[in-house]
Amino acid sequence: MPRWRSTTTPSTRRSTSTSTSARRPPAAARASEVAAVAATRPISGALAAACALAGVSAPSRAVEVETAVMVYSEADRVAALEPVIRMTHALSPTRTLGLKLVLDTLTGASPNGAVPSTQAQTFTRPSGNSSYTAPPNTTPLDDAFSDRRGELDLSLEQRYGLLTRASYGVHGSVEQDYLSGGASLVIKREYDRRNRLLTLGLSVGFDSVRPQGGAPAALTEMAAPGEGEDDDLREDDEGEGGGSELKTTADLLLGLTQIVDRSTVLQLNYSACRASGYLSDPYKFVSVVQSGLGTAPGEPLRQLYEGRPDTRLKQSLYGRVKRHLGRDILDLSYRYLWDDWGIRSQTAELHYHLRAWEALGIEPQLRWYTQTAADFYRHSLVDGEVLPADASADPRLAALTAWTYGLKLRHRLASGHELSLRGELYRQGGEDHPADAIGQLRRQDLFPDLEAFMIQLAYRFDFTP
Repeated sequence: MPRWRSTTTPSTRRSTSTSTSARRPPAAARASEVAAVAATRPISGALAAACALAGVSAPSRAVEVETAVMVYSEADRVAALEPVIRMTHALSPTRTLGLKLVLDTLTGASPNGAVPSTQAQTFTRPSGNSSYTAPPNTTPLDDAFSDRRGELDLSLEQRYGLLTRASYGVHGSVEQDYLSGGASLVIKREYDRRNRLLTLGLSVGFDSVRPQGGAPAALTEMAAPGEGEDDDLREDDEGEGGGSELKTTADLLLGLTQIVDRSTVLQLNYSACRASGYLSDPYKFVSVVQSGLGTAPGEPLRQLYEGRPDTRLKQSLYGRVKRHLGRDILDLSYRYLWDDWGIRSQTAELHYHLRAWEALGIEPQLRWYTQTAADFYRHSLVDGEVLPADASADPRLAALTAWTYGLKLRHRLASGHELSLRGELYRQGGEDHPADAIGQLRRQDLFPDLEAFMIQLAYRFDFTP
């Protein structure tokens, strides 16, 4: 099944959205960035920290390798296992090659967007070949969710003189019904005696969505179990299923990294992402419920496939400051994001790098995220009312608030290698009893709280070929 993808920047294709994702673990599962600012080092040392903050590696003839395994689990829902390997190798003093390989597996139960009912509900899967049943008074879940994904990223960083470097990247990933590929260019230039770093990033992406049975037309009715799907309501090649829908993205990143003093590094970014094409989730429904004039107000009458606009523009402003406090480092960041779907989000994050002993580091983390709902988000539609042009009941597009609590332990071995263990607890909530709910929906939990746990073990080492 395809993953719901969010706004990306040229330097990091994965976003930091924490909204609920049955296709992908939320931001509690993302890899954290670590860049130390040394108070006792000269300005050039602080610049190295600034470069690390901006994603620039210092030249080295060794091969640097980082391996990690992440386990993610939502209570009674999605579970994920993700091994990752990253390698960087300085081919010369001016050229560095990077490689990243990801293989992940997701299984479990995924909310399909329909509202709970006082009666058992049966849903037909998009292929039309199977169905599943949701018990009464529970959030309908597709309990056969399963996905495997492989991703490969390649990058080449080239230094031009002493002050300019450019990174060229290509990436690709493959899933059962989702193909993704793209390319990126990031240019960095140092100024002000190398105390200031300016960044320009550009990227393009091309995705192919290939749902089993073809992509359903927006806001068309789910076939009754056993009846199959009407080919005329499928956006496929010959109406026989298996057709592909396309999505393209273009990203822009403008960044400033400034060494404020020997102990402080400041980073400011503006990013924008333009997406067009097929942006809906072919596996999500919107329930049409009885009106207040019916015999059972709020009871689902039928299920429609969701429909989203075919374009989206996301923009964000991001600020980050790192301050060396004796042996420790304080890391603060804030992001404000807005888009033309009506979503406004804020993210505030705190990391404190505590150097407990010479070889042991402890890093507590706290993250807060909140977002408004998309303009076309509806927990349900009412029978007899005019059908909107776009509608989605996907909880990832609803108003929500989330907290992430984390702790990371880093241990530097006698060999110089580094072993780290990171754990995070993610808690999310929304409006479980909205004011516009009618009938039996007023007694249902329309936005159940979500709790997830993630643990990651990583090992970093280097060697000289």
